[in-house]
Amino acid sequence: MKDRIKLIRTRHIPCERKELKKDLILHVDDELIITKWNVLNPRDDISWGKSAYFCKKGYKVSKMYDKNDQLVHWYCDIVKAHIDNDIYEFEDLLLDVVVKPDGSYVVMDADEFAQALEENMISKETACEALRSFNELVRIVSDGKFIELTKKLDSFS
Repeated sequence: MKDRIKLIRTRHIPCERKELKKDLILHVDDELIITKWNVLNPRDDISWGKSAYFCKKGYKVSKMYDKNDQLVHWYCDIVKAHIDNDIYEFEDLLLDVVVKPDGSYVVMDADEFAQALEENMISKETACEALRSFNELVRIVSDGKFIELTKKLDSFS
């Protein structure tokens, strides 16, 4: 089953649709997909990572590593899953949370989320879903329960 799956990332800002052909799928079920990947474009800070797509929850948690295999941080995207047979398309809804190794976190790209809503790139309904997923994720992080999400990544190699 894993061999047939296509992963696609859709972004609004910048506007792009990209198949993640090189991502290695480690696990897939109705609620969770785990992937391992190398950065698409060379970077000094991040070399590779693993991602957990929580399809029904509306977020993706990525554990990012440097070239020495040291944890840099976790990057969490608010996403909307569009699943059609073996095609898993994840729409990036712009709201992001970066969780640092010490447990502190930073909210990212709320300005882009507002722009996408103002310019009708996303519907009111999708924006409401995104905000609910974002709220749940921030609550998990701020309540010290983020490890429950990261354990999923660590259980697959």
